[in-house]
Amino acid sequence: MNSSNALKLFFSTPAALFMLMMLASLANAIKQLLVVRQTGKPMSMAQYLSHWPETLGVVIANVIGFAVLILTNQLNFAAVLGLGYGANSVVDLLPGSRSLALKSTPDDPAKIQARNG
Repeated sequence: MNSSNALKLFFSTPAALFMLMMLASLANAIKQLLVVRQTGKPMSMAQYLSHWPETLGVVIANVIGFAVLILTNQLNFAAVLGLGYGANSVVDLLPGSRSLALKSTPDDPAKIQARNG
């Protein structure tokens, strides 16, 4: 068996697809942290994950989404990537401490001066 067939076989397993879904949620978290780093005071990944209601919400959303994909026979590579990435975004739309912390990072004084001239 060649390596591309082995890779296809690996990514067709539910366990691998669930891991990929969780990695997609993590990718969204990293994107959020990078945006905050560009615009204001950086937040660490540990601080981000310490907001446990939202972190737990992402895990629950992924588990429910995964179950729905299995039940509707839609479990595939693209579906788990989209659902995993989106789950983190949806949870951060809910009013909570993590979304508030992300939105209220103070702007960098140097960037404020550059904008004001």
